Amino acid sequence: MTKTIPSPRRHKLRNSLIAFVILVGAAHFIGWRFAASEMHQTVDAWVEDQRQAGLKIEHGDITIKGYPFFLRAHAPDVMISDNKAWLWRAEILNIDLLPTALNRLTFRPQGQQSFETNDLGVWQFNTDHAVIHLANDAERSWTLEVSLAAGHFNNNADGLTIDTGPFTLAIAPNAKDETQIDASCVLNAIRVATQTAVINTPLFDANLSLTATHALFENDTGQNSLAYWQRTGGALVLNNIKAQIEESDSAFSGRISVDQNGFPDGIINASVKKPAAIAAALGKAGVLSQRKANAAQAGLTMASIAQGGKIEAPIILADGTASFAGIKLADLPRID
Repeated sequence: MTKTIPSPRRHKLRNSLIAFVILVGAAHFIGWRFAASEMHQTVDAWVEDQRQAGLKIEHGDITIKGYPFFLRAHAPDVMISDNKAWLWRAEILNIDLLPTALNRLTFRPQGQQSFETNDLGVWQFNTDHAVIHLANDAERSWTLEVSLAAGHFNNNADGLTIDTGPFTLAIAPNAKDETQIDASCVLNAIRVATQTAVINTPLFDANLSLTATHALFENDTGQNSLAYWQRTGGALVLNNIKAQIEESDSAFSGRISVDQNGFPDGIINASVKKPAAIAAALGKAGVLSQRKANAAQAGLTMASIAQGGKIEAPIILADGTASFAGIKLADLPRID
């Protein structure tokens, strides 16, 4: 029996391939370790920048994970606050970075979270597969994208809970006007439960624009920011909103600003099928007393019957009240 002896050339080729693989692996590992060190410094620098901007940020020891495919900064016990109006906490915050997309950071909060504001109190919540992308591109200095599969939010003090299905949100400066911020969001299967009632909103789909944002966020004139925003023509533009609230099906567009007394002011074009359901929802939510909600339902039902089951009319925001088809819907809050 003849034994085949590998040629020296085959030995060299095999050894060369093995050496190449080892070198590539070593280079990747060294590169990953270097990038991990750079990312740690980048996260530390970002935290310091936010602190210099006035935010308070606390967190546990940051570790870098994700080898060999990506970089992940793992931060436990995170707290971020503006020191006066709001505070957010999370058990864990992961920050991901792909070597092929260095202009895009991905934040993945995990575990129990809480959000507290002076006006809304303390909300405890947890989310399924929450992902926040922060990036920039050739036309805009920043873009923000948020998505989650489901969320559960509760305010124990008010006995209020909100459950939602899939949710997406995108916010970015307008490519042609950096002082305008455009936003779009889609919420599915929203369920709001108070101590006495449940309100279902199967769909909320909105495209909005906030104009003259420099007056709100970069105001160095010494004037009240809201008043300055109003004087510079600032407005919340409702480009297109679709909402299903209980049995109603609605579409809205318009422009909202504030009047000299700080109340919302504007005209919203509305097309609403079964509008009485909205009045009923406002009553359940406590925005209207039950007596006023019943009266609004009766008036809207009569108006919709006269128009074939759908009302197409403007919602008028003026003098601290909101009215639709000549029927008062609610008193409006003053915006400070």
